[in-house]
Amino acid sequence: MHLEPPQGSKIAISEEGLERVIKFHPKSEEVMKFVIGFVFLLILGGVLLAIYEDFEKMLSGKGDGFVLIQAFARLIFGLCVGYFIFVVFRPFSPETLRLGADSIYYDSGFPPFHLELDFEDPKGSWRPMLPKRTWVKLERPVLQTLALREFHSGNRLTVDMNAQRINIGVTATEVEREWLYEVLSKTYG
Repeated sequence: MHLEPPQGSKIAISEEGLERVIKFHPKSEEVMKFVIGFVFLLILGGVLLAIYEDFEKMLSGKGDGFVLIQAFARLIFGLCVGYFIFVVFRPFSPETLRLGADSIYYDSGFPPFHLELDFEDPKGSWRPMLPKRTWVKLERPVLQTLALREFHSGNRLTVDMNAQRINIGVTATEVEREWLYEVLSKTYG
């Protein structure tokens, strides 16, 4: 089967042994990533300076239990800020599909950092900022649940694996997801 991605897409197709590999390269990184990262680096610097001052007070004998609790709370906050800085500057890895004879190995990769504020659903705003990587083997029975679903925000390509719904092509455009649905339906349908 000949795979030809849509014109102008950032999909890369290669062959590795007997498998075809489809990689979705997301759009370029935003400038906002660097602004947010710089602000959090400044916050982390302030937190580390405050922790240093707290420990200096305790070592000089001027600190009490409150200073110890305050230093511990700042340390926890500093670890959270440090993790967020890691997430912001973490290099992305593309979303990958390895097409085998009877199955697909799916790796969700790590998309580049993207800030999307949604004031109606604040909890939902954090999910794209802190993505989880998914590695699964999608067998032919699971691939029978492949569906291109339409939502008010666009389409989603999904498969149902046990009680879990897996979105495929998250970093792809709508046209690229439609193309992928057609390719996977013809290959595994």
